[in-house]
Amino acid sequence: MASDDLDEARSLLGRDWPGAMVLPGEGGRFHIALRTDFLGGMATHQLSTRSGATFRFQEQFDGYMLVLFGKGALSYQSAGRWHEHAGDHSLMIDASHVERWQWQPGCYEMVLVPADRVSQRLSLMLEQPVVRRLKFRECLVPDAFGVRLSREIARVARMFSEEHPAGGVVEDSLTCLQDALVAAVLTRMPHSYSDQLVRAHASPSPRHVRQAVEFIEENARSAITIEDIARAVHVSTRTLQSGFSKYKDMSPTGYLKRVRLEGVRRELGEGGDNAPIAEIARRWQLGHLGLFARDYRKAFGELPSATRRALGKRKG
Repeated sequence: MASDDLDEARSLLGRDWPGAMVLPGEGGRFHIALRTDFLGGMATHQLSTRSGATFRFQEQFDGYMLVLFGKGALSYQSAGRWHEHAGDHSLMIDASHVERWQWQPGCYEMVLVPADRVSQRLSLMLEQPVVRRLKFRECLVPDAFGVRLSREIARVARMFSEEHPAGGVVEDSLTCLQDALVAAVLTRMPHSYSDQLVRAHASPSPRHVRQAVEFIEENARSAITIEDIARAVHVSTRTLQSGFSKYKDMSPTGYLKRVRLEGVRRELGEGGDNAPIAEIARRWQLGHLGLFARDYRKAFGELPSATRRALGKRKG
């Protein structure tokens, strides 16, 4: 999409982002050229503007945006505060709270990764549920290895999508590339769990514990028991209990409950499902509502209804 006409740009943007608002740069001048590629669960944007432009979206993207500057500067509004950045570094921004994006004249490349994919991959790497939302160090050196690697993975994903027709093989390949991108940002960009990842790699859990973690993550919505988990990894329940106690500091059933609670919190935070909280809890096998509310508050410091209300305020 390339346009010098503000109304035309708004109409074109509305196809992919209903309710999106774009405002012109200083003096009312307007020009943007924007290419967007949706690549599996991630997306890339290539933006150039001679005039500068401000964007506001009806719903915030629940994920992280890597911003790579060709030239230019970016200001964005989050929680009522404006953050200004020149193009002398790259950025890793949690986009879930950003209300407005103000791009100065220049050229930019953005890579967007969904928060749930990052959280799920981080949970597997840590071999434990991720309770607190991950926070990246926002400012990054442009030629840092993690930044360059992420840019190359996104480039390959775009190229692969262009050169191959849609189909199952393409989707599988894009999923693999997205996994590689998520691994790159988690292992090569500083964030709030970096130290824990280093410790997890230095002292990995035994194979049966790692396999049990994967089984739990994949089957948390099903009515599985500790016996099911033990059978899946070919050990006794006693060995399984011992392994989790030593390496996870909790029981297998305790781990399963945390994964389920995190699943409910993720669905409430995404906001795409207006189902009653009780129904979402039942999907995650948390049918006793009194215990569910108590355990949720203990894990996250708030009731499920508060999580949903916070989302409503963010969108408003």
